[in-house]
Amino acid sequence: KVIALTFDDGPWPTTTAEILQILEDNDIHATFFEIGDQIANNADVVKAIYDAGNQIGSHTWDHASGSGEGVNLTYMSTDEQIEEVQKGFDAIDSVVGTQVSRVLRAPGGNYYGSLVETLHPYVTAEIGWNIDTRDWSRPGVDAIVSAIEKAKSGDVILC
Repeated sequence: KVIALTFDDGPWPTTTAEILQILEDNDIHATFFEIGDQIANNADVVKAIYDAGNQIGSHTWDHASGSGEGVNLTYMSTDEQIEEVQKGFDAIDSVVGTQVSRVLRAPGGNYYGSLVETLHPYVTAEIGWNIDTRDWSRPGVDAIVSAIEKAKSGDVILC
C-alpha cells in the first residue's frame, strides 16, 4: 500500500532526528511541515530532512498564532495571510539553499473560503489529512502505530 506519512509542527531536534533514522532504516520518505520561526535555530535538522530526500512543506511562519484566534489563518487579513505563508517558505528556502515546492499545511487544517483564492498564487497545494494519530495528545506509541497500520492506500496520515 502507498500512504503519505506527514509530520507537523517541527522542527524538533531530538524527535525529528529519531524519526529520520526510523525512516532511513525502513527506506521510507515522508513530508515534514515546518514552522518558519523555529527553523533558524534548527537549521541543521531542516537540512537533514531535505538531504535525506524527504519533502519539506510550510506550516506557516508562526503556526498562525498572530491571528489572535488560535491557529487559524482565516482570521488574519489578506496581507497577513500572504506574509505568514511567504515567511514560512522563505525560512525553509534559506536553509536548504533552493526553493522548495510550495506545499502548505494550514494550521488546524483551516484552509477554506477566501483563503484558498488569496493563497492560490503562493501555494501549489494545500495538504490535509484523513487519519489523525493525535500525537499532540501523547496517546502513546502503540496508539500511533495502530493508526498507521490501519491506513489504506491513498491515506494521508498526520503525525
